[in-house]
This record gives sequence, structure tokens and C-alpha cells, in this order.
Amino acid sequence: IPDRVMLAGSLAGAVMAFANCPIELLKVRLQIQDGTRAVIYRNIWHCAVDTIKVQGLSGIYRGFTATLLRDIPSFAGYFGVYEALSR
Repeated sequence: IPDRVMLAGSLAGAVMAFANCPIELLKVRLQIQDGTRAVIYRNIWHCAVDTIKVQGLSGIYRGFTATLLRDIPSFAGYFGVYEALSR
């Protein structure tokens, strides 16, 4: 059973990466506007629309492989440890 739970966790991590990647990309782009430079993005929606307009839909998934490499093992570990400690 623990191996199935870890597999389920890793699959959940893979699915979650599709949401995490664009959110984190936009978050980081907004965070680098620290006030010392000209403001590029007014809000998260402006950042998303501008990114898609300039780079296409694939631009919003920049770093997707890194997100997968982080989320798959971390979700598998989280689910596996939670299941083991719950028993």
C-alpha cells in the first residue's frame, strides 16, 4: 500500500505542476519589481496577459521541467510519510 500511496502522490505532484508553474512564474516576475526599477506589470493579470502576448502560451510554462522535478518527488514523499505516520 505505501508504494501505491507514493505513486498517487507523485501523480498528484505532476498534475499540480500545471497550476504551480504559471502561478509561481507570475509571482516571481511581480516580486522582482522591487521599486528600484520602472514598474513593468501593474498586477498579476497584466503580467499574465503580457507574458502570453510576448512569449505565447508556452511562455507562461517556462520552468515547467524544474517544477515537475521538484513537485513529483516532494508530493510522493509527503503522501508516503503522511500515510506511514497515520498508521
